[in-house]
Amino acid sequence: MRLRLVLVVVVLATTLTGCFVYSHPSYPEKWAPVENSADICDVLPGDYTNSGEEGDPARGHVPSLAAILFEQRKPATNVRIQKMGESAEGEAAFLLTAESSGTLVASRTIAGKCGSPFFSVPPVAPKNFLMQEGVLAYENTSLDVGVATDGALVVHATDSGIGLMMGLPAGGSEYRWLRYPRVTDVRKGQASP
Repeated sequence: MRLRLVLVVVVLATTLTGCFVYSHPSYPEKWAPVENSADICDVLPGDYTNSGEEGDPARGHVPSLAAILFEQRKPATNVRIQKMGESAEGEAAFLLTAESSGTLVASRTIAGKCGSPFFSVPPVAPKNFLMQEGVLAYENTSLDVGVATDGALVVHATDSGIGLMMGLPAGGSEYRWLRYPRVTDVRKGQASP
């Protein structure tokens, strides 16, 4: 009986030890606040710079807006978001285009619900289960975009995953805040101040 108990404890200790990483920083205080009173579908259209800033400067690297929205590494100078229409149910469609000095690099259409300060951007290709180099994992990434009172596009990226690495459980959850300045306002055809 005692030997079984020792075996159960050893098995549990070796399989349940693992690593979990958690990083959920708050919205950066130095940034202009997100437009909470406006409908995202009315304030989202615009032209935004492809390079921006990270909410946590210690990270050092800010992914390009085109890389985030299109999951491509092609060079781009700006990303344009144009509203294509809205249904009676409050759904809106947007055309996203990435340009490099006036040349189209990538485009896609997204649709979603209006009425809140953030708009969910679906991934280009969902990445759920993956198995690579002895790692079995479930991965989930979500992007929500909003517009700050200064006109900048704010991206709230959430990455989370759980899996087995070398037989040990591991997981993590991370929030990132990214900010991309507005170049022009497509609705008004004017440069932002």
